[in-house]
Amino acid sequence: MKILLVGFKPFATHSTNPSEAVLQMLDLPDVAKVVLDVSYAKAKEGILKAIKEEKPDFILGLGLSPFRDDPTFEQYAYNVMDSTQPDEDGVKMEKKEVIEGGTASLIASFDIAAARQYLSTLGHETSVSIDPGRFVLNEVYYLCLASGIKSLFLHLPEERKVSARESSETVLEIIRYLRES
Repeated sequence: MKILLVGFKPFATHSTNPSEAVLQMLDLPDVAKVVLDVSYAKAKEGILKAIKEEKPDFILGLGLSPFRDDPTFEQYAYNVMDSTQPDEDGVKMEKKEVIEGGTASLIASFDIAAARQYLSTLGHETSVSIDPGRFVLNEVYYLCLASGIKSLFLHLPEERKVSARESSETVLEIIRYLRES
């Protein structure tokens, strides 16, 4: 199984992004990695290029959420880009569709409950969210799900709450779980 692991560069007032740090820590066979800019246009271009070039069987995306206390599985992606803060290019989106005429929302193509149970037995606490926001991560997640490739995204907390090392251990166990299921 070939996995595409997606992370993002730092943005706004955040000097680091744990998703990028996790990607740097993991070097696994059959795992391609891409770090995207926190830009609507650049992220869209980057993820579509990575999908085309890597032809993954599964996409596991990671992003930063300063509002999370532990790694959080995102159950849905929404066909709306609507941000209160600008992306790194200074662009703010207001109720713009990710894919014009696309389905309003798409659900993760992964059994999150089973994965959480597995992770819990290993001491990795996680949460589930039904709202990834409407910023760049949501756009990328929606594009991944719309591609037809099985996809899952997690928001990671800031490193002052959960270290990048701890997050990388959780992500490594998710990859193990994917390969065994």
